[in-house]
Amino acid sequence: MRQLVPGKLLPKEEIFAVDLGVSRDTLRKALAMLEAEHLVRRVKGHGTYVTDAIPKRKITLLLPCPETIQVGSYHLLHFLHGIQDACCKLQCELETLTVSPTNNIDDIDWKNLYNLNQDSLVLVYGFWFMKIFPFLVASRCKVLLTHEQLKYDKYDLKDYLKLPDWNDFLLNREDEAYKMVRHIYDSGYRRPAFLMEYLNEEENIMPVAIRAACDKILPGYNPPLFATERTDNEATIIKNIEKYVIKENCDCVFINLGSYQDVIQRNYPDLPCGFFHRNSIKEFHGNHKWFYSRFDFVKIGYQAVEQLLHGNEATRHRVFQCNIYDYQTEKNRKDGEL
Repeated sequence: MRQLVPGKLLPKEEIFAVDLGVSRDTLRKALAMLEAEHLVRRVKGHGTYVTDAIPKRKITLLLPCPETIQVGSYHLLHFLHGIQDACCKLQCELETLTVSPTNNIDDIDWKNLYNLNQDSLVLVYGFWFMKIFPFLVASRCKVLLTHEQLKYDKYDLKDYLKLPDWNDFLLNREDEAYKMVRHIYDSGYRRPAFLMEYLNEEENIMPVAIRAACDKILPGYNPPLFATERTDNEATIIKNIEKYVIKENCDCVFINLGSYQDVIQRNYPDLPCGFFHRNSIKEFHGNHKWFYSRFDFVKIGYQAVEQLLHGNEATRHRVFQCNIYDYQTEKNRKDGEL
């Protein structure tokens, strides 16, 4: 391997064919294929030369720390799947850079970022990386940020997105809330409760989006909204369901934590349940009354690479909508794929 260095003149065809044990016709076809891939260069009257390899363009995906992939969100895993698929099909390299060894934004491993420059194509998922945005600007990287819709513009994000080399893919959470509430209405339910993580965060748009959706679809109904925690044990979960669903005479519930899903399935199997932002039904145990929302992160990851490689001004800013899936119908359709 690599015995023929760039600039080396290949033997004459009749000699080269004998050395390789093939006919001259076969050799010429092989050389034509190599020339089409820019691996050799034919010079009339001189012969065929080995050329320098053409470097592939590189896509750089920023990661907080290695454990993020192992225990982090399924969203990032599917996003990475789409990126890998695009890099393979579009013939570019994929590099993943660990930004923090401790998953702490105040503990940045800056030396891992020093190779980023004006030729770098950088993918960023979420606002965790906001602290290094000035560094990416100073390095003149081309950046694509995939992020969820927030109640307000976090840390002057619009100032970054005005830059010519910055792109963003926005996940429309208002549309998601509307579609989920519309789904329960079309299914015959009128009194939903929302027991979801992050509802108490000031920047989270979901409380506003949920109430707006209910005002349009269920006018006059003020739904119970309760902020749940990942640390809630089964006793706490049951207590919350009894207080905010059963005692409020709610006929369905929305959640976004797997722990709540498990407890509801065991203890309230007939309670209709909607799961916000569930990316896959694999290991999602429901019944015909269960449904969930999903953004196609594989597709988003693929299109993010396309945008960095070939995008133009008209496609710098894109908004993605979710789809709503009925658990039982989707399960029957996908049983063979999972």
